[in-house]
Amino acid sequence: MTGRQARMSDYDDLSAPTSLSPFERQALALQHEILSHLDKDEADYHRRMQKVLTQGFTAEYADVFSPDSELPHDDCRLLHDILDMFRVMKASIGELDDAERDALLADHKYDLCFQGFDGNDAREGKMASYVDYLQATDRWTDLAEDVKAADGGNSHSLMLGRYEGMLRVFRPIWKEAVRGGGPAVLTAEQLRQIAAGRG
Repeated sequence: MTGRQARMSDYDDLSAPTSLSPFERQALALQHEILSHLDKDEADYHRRMQKVLTQGFTAEYADVFSPDSELPHDDCRLLHDILDMFRVMKASIGELDDAERDALLADHKYDLCFQGFDGNDAREGKMASYVDYLQATDRWTDLAEDVKAADGGNSHSLMLGRYEGMLRVFRPIWKEAVRGGGPAVLTAEQLRQIAAGRG
């Protein structure tokens, strides 16, 4: 990763209390019970949190009191770079002739398509949420179909290392491509090199 390395502590929540009074537990449990009826999409979560609170499972309080951690600025910039790379690759694929495109996609269809981030990983899950936010605010919407195809942006496996490998190959190729000042697109061979960087 460029810049400072993100640490797991950047994504851990250490603000959860280790104990609550019976009144606090009851009040919070009632709020979760009400929310379980109002928020159907998250009803299971609210029922679980109600049980955690009524039973006083203190080791689980972090699930109840987990405000969203920050996504470090370096990770935001890294995500922008990743989305830009996939935007350029998608546009370049669209400029290839049919034979080149078919041959390239036969070998690298998934490698050259943005597949989201792992929703079960703290860091990547936060990045997936940021992708949702960016697209909801009309940025990188040209990748919306890719996100939708990738289970709404949840890759179900770690992707960041693969994307960073691709970026290491992409950056010098793209720098050279834009140097001429004209419309910059990547060739099929350059796209294959970038795909190989995925590892």
